[in-house]
Amino acid sequence: MIRRPPRSTLSSSSAASDVYKRQVSTQSTGDLTMRTNGSGMALGSLLMGIAMAAQASACGMAPYKLRCNNLVNPLGVDATVPALSWGLVADHGSSNKSQSAYQITVTRDSSAHIPPVWDSGKILSSATLGIPYGGVPLAAGDRVRWRVQLWDEHGVACAPSAWAWWEMGLINASGWGNAQWVSRGDGPPSSECEMYSDRPGPQFRREIKVKSQGGAILSARVYVTGLGYFKVWLDGERVWDGGELEPAWSEVRDVVYYRVFDVTSRMGNSGVHAFGVELGNGWFNPLPLRFWGHVNLRDSLLVGEPMFIFKLVITRADGTKQVVDSQPADWTAGRSSTIFNNIYIGEKQDLRLQSIGWSKVGYNDSTWKQAVLGNATGIGKLRAQSIPPIRPQEWLDAVVISEQTNGTGRVLVLDTGKNHAGSCIFNVTGRRGDRVEVKYGELLDEDGQVNPMTSVAGQIKAPNPSAPCQPSVAYQVDTWVLGGGDNGSERLSGPGWGWHAFRYMQVAVPASVVLNGAPTCSVLRTDLDRISTFSSSAPVLAGINQIITNSYDSNLMSVQSDCPHRERFGYGGDALASGEAGLSLYDLSSFYSKRVTDYNAAQRQNGGFTETAPFVGIGDAGLGNQSGPIGWQSYQPVAQLWLYKYYGNTETLEASRPYTERFMKLLDSDPAGITAGLGDWMPVEPTAVNFTGLGFLRMSYLAMSNISLILKDSASSAVYRSKADAVTERINRLFLNTSTGTYAVGGRGDGGSSQCGQGMSIFEGIVPAAQKTQAVAALRDGVTAATNLTNTAGQGPVQGGSGPHITAGMFGIKWALMALSDNGLNDLAFEAVSSPSFPSLGWMMKNQFANATTTWESYFYSNNTFSHNHPMFGSYTVWLMQSVGGIQPHPAANGMDRVLIKPRPPQAPVSYTHLRAHETPEHLVCRLLLEKKKKRCHTSI
Repeated sequence: MIRRPPRSTLSSSSAASDVYKRQVSTQSTGDLTMRTNGSGMALGSLLMGIAMAAQASACGMAPYKLRCNNLVNPLGVDATVPALSWGLVADHGSSNKSQSAYQITVTRDSSAHIPPVWDSGKILSSATLGIPYGGVPLAAGDRVRWRVQLWDEHGVACAPSAWAWWEMGLINASGWGNAQWVSRGDGPPSSECEMYSDRPGPQFRREIKVKSQGGAILSARVYVTGLGYFKVWLDGERVWDGGELEPAWSEVRDVVYYRVFDVTSRMGNSGVHAFGVELGNGWFNPLPLRFWGHVNLRDSLLVGEPMFIFKLVITRADGTKQVVDSQPADWTAGRSSTIFNNIYIGEKQDLRLQSIGWSKVGYNDSTWKQAVLGNATGIGKLRAQSIPPIRPQEWLDAVVISEQTNGTGRVLVLDTGKNHAGSCIFNVTGRRGDRVEVKYGELLDEDGQVNPMTSVAGQIKAPNPSAPCQPSVAYQVDTWVLGGGDNGSERLSGPGWGWHAFRYMQVAVPASVVLNGAPTCSVLRTDLDRISTFSSSAPVLAGINQIITNSYDSNLMSVQSDCPHRERFGYGGDALASGEAGLSLYDLSSFYSKRVTDYNAAQRQNGGFTETAPFVGIGDAGLGNQSGPIGWQSYQPVAQLWLYKYYGNTETLEASRPYTERFMKLLDSDPAGITAGLGDWMPVEPTAVNFTGLGFLRMSYLAMSNISLILKDSASSAVYRSKADAVTERINRLFLNTSTGTYAVGGRGDGGSSQCGQGMSIFEGIVPAAQKTQAVAALRDGVTAATNLTNTAGQGPVQGGSGPHITAGMFGIKWALMALSDNGLNDLAFEAVSSPSFPSLGWMMKNQFANATTTWESYFYSNNTFSHNHPMFGSYTVWLMQSVGGIQPHPAANGMDRVLIKPRPPQAPVSYTHLRAHETPEHLVCRLLLEKKKKRCHTSI
């Protein structure tokens, strides 16, 4: 069904013309011609309201995928008012289905004889997202079940959903009782040089006698976290849910995340059990590496000796609880076989030092020392982790591509097939004391050896007199000393306290070591649901989407990073530039809420947001007080709008408002840095930073206007809209040539226009209506004229080919492509995007140097400086999904309650595109067939 839209409640630069109201259907829809005004697409959130194929019900649809705080059956919820959500699924063959009412039931037991803790009653509403729990207050550790019943558009009752559940965490500091932070007590190193020496990591153990009184054990929970990273064992086996590198990285002065594990099945009803905890340095104890010669992470991060906090709660059938809180006197501390670990430069493991059975009952720990109280000074509150853990997404077989012998052994070079981030497993046979060294890199040298230089930490590539003990070249390398295990066979796994980013490995072994089978390497990232697939008859389009996805998969280690090796930091500008690509690929509902919280926690005293969050000491071209450049700060308000538009999240907006208001006050002071920022980063054709700076200022004011409107503060909304309008007038007065529709923003150094300048002015609605046609023509001419370009940077020179090209940087890509698409020039956009010559992603994927499997940091090839795994050019995927694929959010969407089906497929040689959005087997599909110039759009919802 197609309906006229209501008047938009959000400020935007263009009015909606048609809207597809959220429904549940398996029927095809017509095309809708409607621009998104810069919106991305959270397709997983869209499917909270639209899907197909499900169990039959009397009303023709049913609720599915019930979620609490954006997670399915979360174990550990600290919010005292959890938010409940569900999706809608239609029976096969049903059409035009929608929800008219719901009723939520929450109970401690699914039995009808137990009164519920909350019965919402029948609520006449189509809402499915973020319904606040309205029952009796829940205590720490309480588990409740919940379900929802719906009524369809005719008021017919649907079958209730299956029961879901959530379990409360410890909620606040009092929930931790007498638990204390525990460390080994080694004390600080005596010098920087000592920090680079081998120092075995800490292990801790204690045995616990489980009482037998009170009946059967109903539940046993471990609440635990560590700084930097932690791992827990029970009776010799790991306690985990597949998560690695825990807890999630945060602004430690503000919050430290903890995990909750269900160990009920492993406790028995009585007896003695042994718990073990092992710690890695993580972000809490980094090396004093001097990034770019001067940035030391230890100067900005809260750092200290690794430590942990632990709580075990056993609940019996009669309601009694046995609680074990971590106290230093109860734990002994030993040393692990990991003798060195750093998230950037790797690990050393001496397997001869393994304490076999250290986490089992009866282990002789007489040589271990008593643990001591950890130094928790400055540590923030403990909160249950609200995003999924980091887990392996796939495993890659590493293939030997060359082998050389030398006087002492062999050097093997292996190829995993694609650039990625993760860790590896090697099965080897060797002698006790044999040494295995693995070096990682993105490229190969001309001699076929691994080139690590594009992944070197902080560009550390020469001795630094101010840091005499840091490596001259800070590349990624792991070392194992074999312990001579079972007949010499050993399983080498690592790194265990970090990750590497690489395609190639160079393995050096003595002649006595044999590699048994192909090593396997994981692809690690935060375990976010993938929500879309894209295919096309044009291989270049599918290839572009794939290398962008590969880059994203490498840069989601609890923050959205710029690169997975050299820096690993959560830059706001990179996330702003490519965030909508991420929203097209993953369910980022909880992840982006955390990221906004990260920026709130890192806010400076002047109201500015830092360039990275957590803050690591970088503040290039910022607005003072160590804040970042304007475009990087703008991520905080814009990401809040994404959370509302795609996921219906107002809680983060409400919690963030004081921080955003302080940021607005800083902008109101018109700091000089607004017109002196970093601008459209890494373009081929530059754009004046004073132009982009004002554009980001306008973007921030508009975002705050919309946030205020969402939070029902129309007066403030009008104020910020007026400020945005004033910036629009300022931009046009300073840069617009009203006779030609061009913006004089520097361009190729001649004071002319640029693709970024024209694209931003058109797509963001800056250009006046009277000049829009001319502005579009100028953009068209600029893209067409970008032909036969020569590159001399990197390992050039490279002579580009004929035809149009995209020359904008990480921000301007989306603006230019979507402006072309919105104005009937998508064939030109396709021609530029699919170009096989420099500069283009097509050339990046196939060139004379190294064919990309992830997007590079630069359009040109570099074998020494620039990363080969940067997702900042990811907005090509926004164009693929929204324009070529044709699925767009409505500009005024609330949790994707309205969606636009608006494909603009390019003409030949593209014969089809296929975009599927999905969370489960149910899906939304937009499949376009082009047959003899006749477009046929098959849309299944």
